[in-house]
Amino acid sequence: MVGKNDETDQKHLPLDIKRRQFLQDWALLVQGQERFELFKSSKQFDADEGRIQHGFPPQSQMAT
Repeated sequence: MVGKNDETDQKHLPLDIKRRQFLQDWALLVQGQERFELFKSSKQFDADEGRIQHGFPPQSQMAT
């Protein structure tokens, strides 16, 4: 597996400036539109045990 990772790493090419700028502009355009689903491990979906472990209040104490 290590050899495969090395091979993949050697083939990696960074984004060119034009493509990187396009992605940054697109992210600025769609931020805050709430078009995308929250990642399931976000604190909103975390069970109370995980929330408390990471310093967040339980769901019952969150405003709806």
